[in-house]
Amino acid sequence: MTRTYTKPPFVEAVCDLRFSSSNPWDWTIPGLFYDQIRDRFPVKEQLNTIETRIDPVQGKVVQQTQLKLQFSSEMRDAVIQISPDNLSIHQLPPYDGWVNFRERIFEYLQIYRSAAQPAALTNIALRYINHVELPFDDIELENYFCVLPQIPNPIPQVFPTFLVNVEIPYSSPVSGLKITFGTVVPRVSGNLAYVLDLNMLSSSDAIPSSNQILNWLDIVHDRIEVAFNASFTAKTHLEIFGAVNT
Repeated sequence: MTRTYTKPPFVEAVCDLRFSSSNPWDWTIPGLFYDQIRDRFPVKEQLNTIETRIDPVQGKVVQQTQLKLQFSSEMRDAVIQISPDNLSIHQLPPYDGWVNFRERIFEYLQIYRSAAQPAALTNIALRYINHVELPFDDIELENYFCVLPQIPNPIPQVFPTFLVNVEIPYSSPVSGLKITFGTVVPRVSGNLAYVLDLNMLSSSDAIPSSNQILNWLDIVHDRIEVAFNASFTAKTHLEIFGAVNT
């Protein structure tokens, strides 16, 4: 039995892939990639982002500006971003299910490989972001959420704002689930709003091979789905998300 939702909390799904290359990055690669997807992604944009990394030689955190090229569908419900040795595939509402998103990930990965010819995959992550809005100003959070901060008594159990951030290790395949849950600004004034961010990342010493990527994605997607279902009470699934068992 699976659930479908009439009011899904889905905000965005992202598959992020990082690569190593035997040659310096060539900025003609995004153009070669775009030639294969231009009919579905007609909107082109240039983004300047700030990348944070740890320099192993200097032993300190380094921030640098990173240029990205973004290709969006006409309805802006699907986005692909390319930067040096990085491909990320984004799905925004409406979400048409894992099977379809999975097929698109594999298709765009094949196009990227043809254009960039990377030496190897160095990291892969699958991430789902959910926004939950409660139209109440006086509630018991445990009636709606199963993932909450725990504060020892006799400290008052009141959390106007909070942020929970934990990482759960998994084996077979070796990977980690990063769970981030906290309060955010509501879309509707007077509501209470929360974001649940579920990010499944590969381990640096257990990167899936080319013929294992889809299997890896299927496994970690199942883990994300389990974590999503377990994070909310039956009341939330039914009353807030409009769950329908199929």
